[in-house]
Amino acid sequence: MSLFRPKGSQNWYFDFTFRGVRHYGPTGVSNKTEAKGIEAAHKTRIAHEHAFGKPKSRPPMAIKEAFGRYDAEVGQHIATTSADLQRMDVLLTLLGADTPLSDITDDTLAQLVARLRSRTVSRQKEKRLVAASTVNRYLELYRRVWRRAAKTWKVDCGDEPGWSDLLLPEADERIRSLSADEEARLFKHLRPDYHAMVRFALRTGMRLGNIRGLRWRDVDFDTATVSIRMKSRKPGGRHHVVPLTPDLVALLKAEIGRHFTYVFTYECEKPRRIKGADGKPLQRLKGGRYPFSRDGWRRAWADALAGAGIEDFRFHDTRHTAATRIVRATGNIKVAKELLGHTSIATTSRYAHVDQADVRAALTAVSQAITKVGGGDDENSVEDQVVKTA
Repeated sequence: MSLFRPKGSQNWYFDFTFRGVRHYGPTGVSNKTEAKGIEAAHKTRIAHEHAFGKPKSRPPMAIKEAFGRYDAEVGQHIATTSADLQRMDVLLTLLGADTPLSDITDDTLAQLVARLRSRTVSRQKEKRLVAASTVNRYLELYRRVWRRAAKTWKVDCGDEPGWSDLLLPEADERIRSLSADEEARLFKHLRPDYHAMVRFALRTGMRLGNIRGLRWRDVDFDTATVSIRMKSRKPGGRHHVVPLTPDLVALLKAEIGRHFTYVFTYECEKPRRIKGADGKPLQRLKGGRYPFSRDGWRRAWADALAGAGIEDFRFHDTRHTAATRIVRATGNIKVAKELLGHTSIATTSRYAHVDQADVRAALTAVSQAITKVGGGDDENSVEDQVVKTA
């Protein structure tokens, strides 16, 4: 009998021989039926190992090792490096730097989500809980590291978490573009030395980082184009060319001579000293033209929006505005896709918004087409007329 219960024990033990090798051990249960099932599982595993060989054990890896290797192999070569590094620091603190990946379970990550959701951020002197989308960025980063560790490095990561159950539902897509009236009010209150940068953003839809960092070497007046590097997982980013219209060429030429390296600059209103990229102090002279720093432009931008009475509008919304205007003017979302440098039309659809006025105009076009046809019986003629009108 392969199942037995030792004297003084309530639990069953198994003891059987497979191909001359004895296998002995506790089942850990006191119910004999359950013990039979456990014994059967042992026999099946041993027979499988005999037929196909014993599976190789995977080496363990701590979270800090995984993050370090991921950054070396992937992170430092993509545009979102700095943001990912900040998130890694938070995850190392909350999960424990020395915790093995195999110890991170669904329950661990659920508790992580709860702790992240309870954090606060300051926005315009107001403290708010972090958004669900922000929490999801942390989980998505950990998911990328986990999958690379499991599939590429072949280390012990435990069971793959149920990501879809852990990710939080995010708010509906935010829709915001600048109306013609708002644009007029904005420039009325915006500092004149900021006009060129903002007008260029509204026309081209280029990201703030690309505009701030635009150099004269990136501008080709002979071909009327601007060459930039887009955010991408490719090393160095993805090359993208933006064509320039005659008025945009004139806008850029008006900036020639203000700075020898950067295209868009601001005029210093009072002398001051700032810290340069190398940590050394730099002198800013009154009346001098200098490139926009990462955050130095924000106060003047916020003041202009407040003075113009424009609410809930971010600089990145100039990108939405450019795409929306292109689609309204051409009816072709592929043109907007090329302008913004997207690789997917689905991404562009989040930028090129359709509002109630667009829907009303489309419905009016359909009504006018049907009226012109006169309610005839030929359905194809109605459809053809609608297409021509639209």
